[in-house]
This record gives sequence, structure tokens and C-alpha cells, in this order.
Amino acid sequence: MASCAMITPPPVTSLCRHKAFYVALVYYDSGYDVRLVHGLLQGKNHMEAQARVDGTWRWIDYDLMLQAKPDGFEVLEYYTLKEYFEILMENK
Repeated sequence: MASCAMITPPPVTSLCRHKAFYVALVYYDSGYDVRLVHGLLQGKNHMEAQARVDGTWRWIDYDLMLQAKPDGFEVLEYYTLKEYFEILMENK
């Protein structure tokens, strides 16, 4: 992953970014590697979360359940929780 200084904040302004951060944080707190995934869903900026479960990156839905990749979601970039939080703090 790129360093925070090289990452521009994704233009995700809807609640999905907060929900993705929350579910990633819950899995992280349970001992999993996690990441946030910025992409496009139906042509609009969107954010999802993933956790590494048994060595494989799995999608997490907003009810904290593992799921398949959301239909039509085009991945653009990945962030660690720390990277994304630092981006948010820099852009306040």
C-alpha cells in the first residue's frame, strides 16, 4: 500500500465510509487483518471493508457477516485503517 502522503482522500461522502470503517474496526479488534476498499458501485463512489480470514481477503457486510463481493462493485484502491484515519484527520 502507498504511504499516507501519497494517497488522496477518496471522494466518498456517504455513510458507507463510516459503516465500512466500523465493521473493519470490529474485525480488527477481534484479531483479523483488515482493509477498506474504495471503488465504484453503480458508477458512484463507494467504500466496503474486507478481513483476511484463513489467508483469504473476504468482504464484510454492514451486519458484520462475511459476504460475496457486492454485485457491480469496481475496486479502485485499498487502505489500512491507519491510512484512512490519517487521511481523514489531514483533511479536516
